[in-house]
Amino acid sequence: MPKPYKTQFDDFMDLLDGAGGKPFVQRRGDLLSLHFNGVAIQSEMRLSAPDQLMFSYTRAMMGFLLFQHAPQHLLMVGLGGGSMVKFCYRHLPDTRITVLELDADVIALRDQFMIPPDDARLQIIHADAAAYMESAQQDVDVLLLDGFGADGLPPDLCSVHFYAACRRALNPLGVLVANIIDRDPRLEFCMQYLHAEFDRRVCWCRAEGGGNRIVFAINPDGGGDNGHGENVNIKHESAMAALPCRAHIRLQANVVQQAGSMLSETPASPPSPSPAGESHGDSGTRKSHAGRGEQSESLRDFHVNECRHDFRPQLLQRAQASSLGSQLNLPQLVGRLRSRRS
Repeated sequence: MPKPYKTQFDDFMDLLDGAGGKPFVQRRGDLLSLHFNGVAIQSEMRLSAPDQLMFSYTRAMMGFLLFQHAPQHLLMVGLGGGSMVKFCYRHLPDTRITVLELDADVIALRDQFMIPPDDARLQIIHADAAAYMESAQQDVDVLLLDGFGADGLPPDLCSVHFYAACRRALNPLGVLVANIIDRDPRLEFCMQYLHAEFDRRVCWCRAEGGGNRIVFAINPDGGGDNGHGENVNIKHESAMAALPCRAHIRLQANVVQQAGSMLSETPASPPSPSPAGESHGDSGTRKSHAGRGEQSESLRDFHVNECRHDFRPQLLQRAQASSLGSQLNLPQLVGRLRSRRS
């Protein structure tokens, strides 16, 4: 008697039943995926291109390059299948990468996902990120928060104390990037905590085709130095040298100067919106002044050309100048950025 035909779903259910509550891996042709349960795919890798970023939210998180194009130290919370680890390891050869992962069973799968072994540039640490950040030294240029468990975002990774510890670990003008699921009931509080801790120097976007909100927060303790002894108010010549692939784009001197100094400027803070406006994006009143954007409106209805502190033109220049700009869709990401400063 012929054996009954098994579908990919049947194979998946067999893997789920046999995992015993631990993370497990499924292979479907050229694709390898990481699962914590039967609800969602945590990470996915193409075996023929293991360094490729498969999910749009991971490409959006790489938008930190708009603020820190050549970080010396990058700290990640959450290993998963190592998509961003492998991408950064390949494309940022001068960057030291530290990864914090709470689940030893996830770390045990690193070889299956072709994550490079630890070396002078890469270290994967089995640690509770909330406890680790409490004593972390201030030497981080980029902090990527993508730590999830089977039940979603752990409460300890979206608390007032955790975000305060993250800010203390960031160098002046260091950038925190947080991945928060739009349907997470703690989203409103996460956004409030980040805006308060980072003195409103926060912008965010939604990942294309998904329910992920990617939040960028700049360390407000920046001043005029970027943490490596370099003045942020750079001149035209040094600005051109600081931008990657500068031969592929010509920038006007005044635009470049603005690009270098934009993160050190602190525009006047507007009145704080209500918590309801934070979460649900209730419409506000807008006064349109062509090109200047003197208005008040919610996050949800924020328009591309109406940013009060006008950060987009400078970030767009950086996106177009980046050697990874097209691969990561950085210009499109700039167009989707929103800010509470309105």
